[in-house]
Amino acid sequence: MAVCYNDIVTVREKIFHAIRTGENNMRTYINKKETKLAAVVCNCCKKELLVEKGILKEECIHVSHDFGYFSKRDGETHSFDLCEDCYDKLTEKFLIPAQVRAKSELL
Repeated sequence: MAVCYNDIVTVREKIFHAIRTGENNMRTYINKKETKLAAVVCNCCKKELLVEKGILKEECIHVSHDFGYFSKRDGETHSFDLCEDCYDKLTEKFLIPAQVRAKSELL
């Protein structure tokens, strides 16, 4: 699927409009099937992360959680993206550090 310059401009305009108006569009897709990324925005600092040809080229932490029966948010799914800097700032506040394991095989 070829993406023309006008499509890129339209996507960027949607992203900046969402940031200005406070809309919750952390991920924007080129196609309606939501398989090819156009942009990813950090929910914390609103930094636009680097996406090239539908591939996220900058590290990002994506969280999606389905709240269960015993939660006041029962039946809701919450999702957000954090850039690496915001992740570091968040985890620095943890009283118990996040568990970190080294991977021996990187795909």
